[in-house]
Amino acid sequence: MENYHRFSAAGRELEAYLGVLYARYRMMDLQHEWVIRGVLKPRFAGMRHLVESHLKGFNGRYNFERVGDETYLTISASVGRAVAGAHPRSWLLHAGLFAATVLSTMLAGALREGGDPLHSLADLSLGIPFSVAIMSILLVHELGHYFAARHHGMDVTLPFFIPMPPPMIFGTMGALIKMRSPMFNRRILLDVGAAGPIAGFVVSVPVLVAGLMSSGWTTFPPSYFVLGDSLLFRVLTDWIVGPQPEGMFLSMSSLAFAGWIGFFVTAMNLMPIGQLDGGHISYALFGRKHVRLAFAAFAAMLALSFLWPGWLFWSVVILLLIRVKHPPVLDEHIPLDRRRVVIGVVTIIILLLTFMPQPILS
Repeated sequence: MENYHRFSAAGRELEAYLGVLYARYRMMDLQHEWVIRGVLKPRFAGMRHLVESHLKGFNGRYNFERVGDETYLTISASVGRAVAGAHPRSWLLHAGLFAATVLSTMLAGALREGGDPLHSLADLSLGIPFSVAIMSILLVHELGHYFAARHHGMDVTLPFFIPMPPPMIFGTMGALIKMRSPMFNRRILLDVGAAGPIAGFVVSVPVLVAGLMSSGWTTFPPSYFVLGDSLLFRVLTDWIVGPQPEGMFLSMSSLAFAGWIGFFVTAMNLMPIGQLDGGHISYALFGRKHVRLAFAAFAAMLALSFLWPGWLFWSVVILLLIRVKHPPVLDEHIPLDRRRVVIGVVTIIILLLTFMPQPILS
């Protein structure tokens, strides 16, 4: 492995122990990552602290994983970081995008509340409730992915927030993190893929409930557009606000609107397509057979574009950027355990509860 020999002394010394530590292993020199992955010999499987002591000076990451009666040890490092040393912290970029998105969501929230922050800076404070709510949902979603990835020793960036000033009424196009490490198996894929939408959903529900408590029915349609609803949104609205009277519209508070966006973002991410969160989960549950479900979901999106043209836009984005098929993981043979199957089923239920066939009615 050409790149492997460029790393720390601890990394080079480790190579001499590979045949001793591992019952079987393989070394992979990927484009931006090198990986050693294998099964520890039984006598070392119970000596985790000893193995970790040899890895303390290692310029990279490592992860232990129990699969049946075997213990896997994965050792990896990013080529760029290991060769050139740690990159300068990109805190400035992450913090700058976060601050810009806070500002753009405050602006969107203030305009929604009837303020005019472009002429009166004091009106910007009207957008604080919406900004806090939507930023909390997005941040918790991305941190769910981040901490799940770090738990498995993966190289992953902090969240990149995407500000979007008016006329974008959300104030943001969301957030994302970048995975620098490959997905080793379907267990890790499910953990990382499911952590984000589950965490975001858990925050969206109380935000929506609090928002609906200050919402009500009105005879006047919203000045921007009429929003559709999902199964859970309808149930919560009927419970908190009351059943919809004929000819009346829901006047959402800023918090309720943020909760609606949280449901919308959760459902979009859980679509079982490509490298969306739902695509990760679908591949983890069904392996290579996921492709049938992926193409069926993509066809459904095209069909739903007759109800809402936005589905056509997202279909084009998927084709150009996300793709329909999910790339394979490195270890296909390691199955999901029962706990992760349950988590996968939970995400499917969340998708059914939050999915909106027609997000915008008019």
